[in-house]
Amino acid sequence: MSVPEIRFGFVGVSDVSRTAEVAMRLEALGFDGMGMGEHVMLGDPPSETHLGLPVMAAAAGATRRIRLVSAITLLPLYHPVLLAKLVNTIDRISGGRFTLGIGAGGDSPADFRSMNVAVEERGARCTEALGLLRRLWTEEEVTHEGKFYHCDRVTLRPRPVQEPHPPVWVAGRQPAAMRRAAKLGEGWLPYMYSPAKYRQSITTIREAAAKEGRDLSNFAWGYDVYVMMGETQEEAMRAAIASFGYRSSRDPAFIIRDYWLVGTPAQVVKGVEGIIAAGAREIFFTTRYVGQDPDLETARLLAAEVLPYFRSKPAVSR
Repeated sequence: MSVPEIRFGFVGVSDVSRTAEVAMRLEALGFDGMGMGEHVMLGDPPSETHLGLPVMAAAAGATRRIRLVSAITLLPLYHPVLLAKLVNTIDRISGGRFTLGIGAGGDSPADFRSMNVAVEERGARCTEALGLLRRLWTEEEVTHEGKFYHCDRVTLRPRPVQEPHPPVWVAGRQPAAMRRAAKLGEGWLPYMYSPAKYRQSITTIREAAAKEGRDLSNFAWGYDVYVMMGETQEEAMRAAIASFGYRSSRDPAFIIRDYWLVGTPAQVVKGVEGIIAAGAREIFFTTRYVGQDPDLETARLLAAEVLPYFRSKPAVSR
């Protein structure tokens, strides 16, 4: 069976005051999607972070074609009624171009502490919230009495443009997230993942979906990957290590070698080919350039040196 061409997105806006400018430029460069992650509070002392949904709303108003993806929204930190209404609003602003990417979080315990949410509850909160979101988008007078969330006779109008509701892509790295995607998602969007692990995750999701009786023919296979380019691989690796911001006990160089695309444009192309071979069809690039404009310079390089190689390819068979 053939599928449409591979789609490419770009994640991140370093200066949110320039969201409209960056979104318009990404659209002009030919990207298919734009994403934004979020943290309420990251690190101690905390670094500067933003919420993704307002950024996506600003990007929606500045563009006409590009798809907006919250990559990702920390679902356990939101009441589903409020989040459903936010999603409806952004979907309306964008004319039906919004995808809700969700994750359980946990990389930053300060996110949960700041919102008075127990971090160990995050998975169960996600599962309950996802079921309730679908009801809020499609039903009238929704009443729910759950372990974490309660609502009484809630009807949200207007409905979102996309029917029955905007797609939900589930992020994560663990089997529980894969099962959540198989049962309650329309897509899978992990990050800090190797192609080999990604291929295994597809198998896990397909097996879980089969048990649920779900048809995944329209399921979105997303992949969020850090990228760093340079004139040589050594130069790109030095820049990647200098920009590394992920908290881990492992040596950053090993994490970068395992999970990032690092090197010359030709080497990045080869890395993307490996990701596609593993089964990804929606590839989102994230970057952490230091001393440069990450929003536009990296996007320009990708659009000029990487994307054209794949745009010239025929449809991919699955």
